[in-house]
Amino acid sequence: MTDSQETDAGDNLHYDPEEETVTDAWKGVFIYTSWGYGQTNTELARIIDVSDTGKTVVAQMVTAERVSADRGSESLRPSAQTYGDKFRLHVRNGGDGPLFRGSYPYINGDKEKGTRRDTFLVFSNEEGKTVHQTPPNQGH
Repeated sequence: MTDSQETDAGDNLHYDPEEETVTDAWKGVFIYTSWGYGQTNTELARIIDVSDTGKTVVAQMVTAERVSADRGSESLRPSAQTYGDKFRLHVRNGGDGPLFRGSYPYINGDKEKGTRRDTFLVFSNEEGKTVHQTPPNQGH
């Protein structure tokens, strides 16, 4: 069984939930993770390569464009500007689509490795779609 998703550019992004694999069409797709207790933090990345087996992807962090902000929340969209080291994530079945799981470079994570382990979701590139986080200095 193979599922597919369409981006706003009309590309078919094939995903096989049983095999937990994606195709090369996923290169360039933005992903994000959101975490925190009392303050929501959001990390944005972009898939830059897909393994030959389709079971892992290589990603790199991207900067965020702040679309709007109000008291206690700001809306973000990913930009094309990458930064930091590249990292590998495993493709996992998320039910409605793929999830991307693994460790990524994170300055406040493990002090020895400088990484944080989490799950990234697919960012919807539809017009007006954003992810939210608590603005700096607004958390508990």
